[in-house]
Amino acid sequence: MSTLFYKTKIEHFKMLINGAQDNYVSPVLLVTGGPGVGKSSLVDVPSAGQQQLRMALYGVAAINIDGTSMHALMDIPIEFNK
Repeated sequence: MSTLFYKTKIEHFKMLINGAQDNYVSPVLLVTGGPGVGKSSLVDVPSAGQQQLRMALYGVAAINIDGTSMHALMDIPIEFNK
């Protein structure tokens, strides 16, 4: 998993350094995996000033990656009717 991630990031940085064309689109990476496999570590790789959308399914995971939860990002209401 991490090899593909790093290769994609390296190619992206090469494009930026060499003067990316106007039609260049930054890659979108979806990082998945079970607990403890290093997803948060991959997200912490420097992005050279590029914007990143950091979203996790749950609030605790979002806090761990300094991101937002899926519900907050998509403005999905959470109601607890008792």
